[in-house]
Amino acid sequence: MMKNEKKTKKQLIRELAALRQNFSKLQNLFVQQQAIASALQQKIQREQQFTNTTQQQSQLYEKTLALLQKEQALKQVIQSIRNSLDLETIFSTAVREIARLLEAERAQIVQYLPKRQLWLNVMDYCQTPELPSALGLEIPDVGNEIAARLKRLEVVQIEDSSSCADEINRGYAQTYPGAWLLVPLHFNSSVWGSLGLVRNKQSSSWQPEEVELTLAVADQVAIAIQQSTLLLQLQTELTERQQIETVLQQKQHFLHRILETTPDIIYVYDLVEQRNIYINRQIWEILGYTSHQIQSMRETVLQSLIHPDDMPRVTEHFKEFLSLKEGEVIEIEYRMKHAHGGWRWLNSRETVFVKNADGLPVQVLGAASDITKRKQADEKIHEQAALLDVATDAIIVQDLETKILFWNKSAERIYGWKAQETLGKNANQLLYKQTSLQLKEALEQVHLVGEWYGELYQLDKDGKEIIVASHWTLVRDQQGTPKSILTVNTNITQKKQLEAQFLRTQRLDSLGTLASGIAHDLNNILTPMLMSAQLLQMKISDERHQPLLQTLTNNTQRGAALVKQVLSFARGVEGKRTILQIQHLILEIKQFAQQTFPKNIEFKAEIEPNLWTIFGNATQLHQMLINLVINARDAMPNGGLLSIKAENFYVDETYAQMNIDASVGPHIIINIQDTGIGMSPEILDRIFEPFFTTKEVGQGTGLGLSTVLGIIKSYGGFINVSSAVGKGTQFQVFLKAVLQKPVQPTEDLELLAGNGELILVVDDEAEILEITKTTLLKYNYRVLTASNGIEAIELYAQNRGAISVVLMDMMMPIMDGLTTIRTLQKINPLVKVIPASGLSESKQFCQVCGSTTFLSKPYTIQQLLQILHNTIN
Repeated sequence: MMKNEKKTKKQLIRELAALRQNFSKLQNLFVQQQAIASALQQKIQREQQFTNTTQQQSQLYEKTLALLQKEQALKQVIQSIRNSLDLETIFSTAVREIARLLEAERAQIVQYLPKRQLWLNVMDYCQTPELPSALGLEIPDVGNEIAARLKRLEVVQIEDSSSCADEINRGYAQTYPGAWLLVPLHFNSSVWGSLGLVRNKQSSSWQPEEVELTLAVADQVAIAIQQSTLLLQLQTELTERQQIETVLQQKQHFLHRILETTPDIIYVYDLVEQRNIYINRQIWEILGYTSHQIQSMRETVLQSLIHPDDMPRVTEHFKEFLSLKEGEVIEIEYRMKHAHGGWRWLNSRETVFVKNADGLPVQVLGAASDITKRKQADEKIHEQAALLDVATDAIIVQDLETKILFWNKSAERIYGWKAQETLGKNANQLLYKQTSLQLKEALEQVHLVGEWYGELYQLDKDGKEIIVASHWTLVRDQQGTPKSILTVNTNITQKKQLEAQFLRTQRLDSLGTLASGIAHDLNNILTPMLMSAQLLQMKISDERHQPLLQTLTNNTQRGAALVKQVLSFARGVEGKRTILQIQHLILEIKQFAQQTFPKNIEFKAEIEPNLWTIFGNATQLHQMLINLVINARDAMPNGGLLSIKAENFYVDETYAQMNIDASVGPHIIINIQDTGIGMSPEILDRIFEPFFTTKEVGQGTGLGLSTVLGIIKSYGGFINVSSAVGKGTQFQVFLKAVLQKPVQPTEDLELLAGNGELILVVDDEAEILEITKTTLLKYNYRVLTASNGIEAIELYAQNRGAISVVLMDMMMPIMDGLTTIRTLQKINPLVKVIPASGLSESKQFCQVCGSTTFLSKPYTIQQLLQILHNTIN
């Protein structure tokens, strides 16, 4: 074990005391010797003995003096080592003094580096300058016997270095010959290095007291190394601490500058004490309060400053901190009162700042920014967007590469896509099957002239084709550079369908007139031909000519039958009529179809109980149904479902005004529907033309559907057709019914008459307004009418307390029904509204409007009065 400093001093003191005691004894002996010498001068025989004793004592004295000198020299070495904490100075003093004290030619300090597995000479002292220096010498550790002994904390004494057991040290013996003394430098059991001495071969061997002196110096060097290392660590820690404190001060200053110069309000709010414990000076810039004023409000700060309407949200917001994850940030927007009046909108981003021992949040750190201007801008944008959404037209903005930038509510309603589904998408790919000539013209003209008007065929979300009247305008930036294209589209599909229906009716009327004239002429031609053929058959008895005459007769009769069909299309059909039950004919058709149609065609018939009767000719009606079901069969070459449905329906004045061919009265509707290949709009437009057919030559005359139309018209009925390619076709035949016990609809409707309630009717079609108003007045209602949403809002505001029900058309220009209803609900949340539309979106309208009833156009008087009665009561 290494001797510590206190232990070394005690040993030296004991040894010094012993030397002083011996020295005192020697002095006494010397006095005694003088007494004895004078007493025994006469005794010659004892003189020699006295002389010998004196010589021994003199040698002991000289030895004692030498030890005292060495002790004094050791003290000087130790004091020199203690006078410095610089390792280089300590090492230099130690090797110089120990070499001089023990008369060694060389003294050195070597440090053990275990990671590098070597011993490094860090201090070398030579009494003779011409000796080679060992400073910086790297001595291998592996295979070094002396190194192994030093690591075991053994003192190594070698009288002759050339006799070293290992090859490493024998090699060093050639450079550093003589006697070696190596003492370990260690802390407890951990070796740091060694203190080594080298003497020439001719010098005396190492004495025990020299080894003890070297050990004492080694202990002091080890203590000095430890103290110096600790001091160095302490200085390093102090330096690092000073640097950290400097950095911390800089950061605190930097943070203070940030907190005081940031545009946001930075604060710490205590959830337990419910007060702000810190808030920066931006509170003055934004809200007009000083930090001291906010802190002095203590627990009343929130109630005093936050808008009452926002307080419940803020309270719920604070509850979220209980489940907030570490480092998670939550946001909230709210209003705070300004010191000079008014409210400012703030956006706060907050996180947990301090938690208690139970892990519950105690303090919140937040940053609040003033978003008042943004809120005002958002409100203005919202108002502008609301104006765009009020419009019934689809308003679309696309960039110059046709990517959609804006899509208003009416566009959502017309096309079916929500705004988020369309933004960023290519308008040409979304709305068109392919790039048409009209679309190319529109793009070219809007870039060339700046605007374009025209009609376009587009697709909605379901792939259904719609027709729009489109107005394109090129939008430029402040520098006049083209930026985007504003498109306003008006859905004119229904308008075009009505126009097509009107044109089709006119065309069919023209064809009927033409066909009547042609049939008349053909009959004039066929009559003498048929009569002549029959006369020739009677006069010529040659059997060889009879087949030819029969062929002539048959073909003439066939031609006459075709003319008859043309006439039935042109003028209707004549024939004896009686009161018929149409269900019997439908059952016959069902039996016929099941027996003759392919097995892969399923036939389904549905007949309403108590179906009304009609006044007609069974043969003609049978022909009409046969033609329709055969058409349906031919449209399903791969099989499918063919269904016939018959039901009662009363066409009132309102319904009649919405359909060109309809007339008021009871009707039977016969629905014939297939799941076949369907028809394109171009084919659908021509199916009732005589001789028009899509079948191959020899498979059809083109007179089937024209005959059906002729029969229906002769009965005062009408027919509706709808079809889509790949989705099948539906024919709706309306035939006038005969009531065996005629009951006027008005007699039943009198039960549903009103009690003078005021009804607000809103519709942009003047004819509908007029007929609805007339009907309601007739049935004891009072009526106000409005032709658009703005008029409706004005009338409702003036008569809010008197109006019982609002009958609202959902599709209107200027302001559509949906926007009008929402505005009325803001005026009166309990307003009763009946939405009406010709679109099949009743569920959607009812959900949006909060209504439970919907009036589908065209509607009958009975339907109108029934819904009004139910809504009022």
